[in-house]
Amino acid sequence: DAGQRDAVQRDLFDWHEDLRRVHLMSNDLAIAEFLIACGNDQVVIDAFADREVHEKAMWMLANREQAFRDAELHLAFIAKTNGRYWKKHRIDPGLEVLRDCERLEVFGNEVAKLYIKDGGGRFGHVEYSRHASDGRIQLTIYVQGPVTALPLFTNSGFQRLTTRLASEAALAYNPATGHIETVVQGGSGNHAAVLELFGRHVLSRPLRPEAVEK
Repeated sequence: DAGQRDAVQRDLFDWHEDLRRVHLMSNDLAIAEFLIACGNDQVVIDAFADREVHEKAMWMLANREQAFRDAELHLAFIAKTNGRYWKKHRIDPGLEVLRDCERLEVFGNEVAKLYIKDGGGRFGHVEYSRHASDGRIQLTIYVQGPVTALPLFTNSGFQRLTTRLASEAALAYNPATGHIETVVQGGSGNHAAVLELFGRHVLSRPLRPEAVEK
């Protein structure tokens, strides 16, 4: 049955993707993030007591999925800091970044419009997470990239699938210090635009960012 076969293929893909994510988070830095996030959770402490690093990562994905995802996004952001697409600014400390789905959707769609001139689409998606180690709030923004045709094989044979791959941008704000870091492609103008949109649509207030030297 074609429907059952497609369902099995999807399950296998999801299983493989979960294993890939676990493999990437099977390291001391990730485990430290898990423990910071769940340090008061006795169930986690007991589960980690007699497991090796890969088993700990797998356990977190299966049993504390949000904490796993927050750590995953945090480490992905750290990997991009001090790179060519990273900038750091200072804004007012103590601002409240609400997990407001409507505001975040508008913010994501507005960020996506920055890339229309490069062939991008009009829609974005924002993922909200919190860094357990220092309380920073991270917004990861996925925007529609240019239309592309992917060559692939399916049960029907070879074909080209027309799609839009997602491009990523991100910002991380520390309410304690007022530091806000952005990872954005497109130069200084796009960094400034993302900060302006963040202030307008997420914080509902204008921002006056001051650049912080690398």
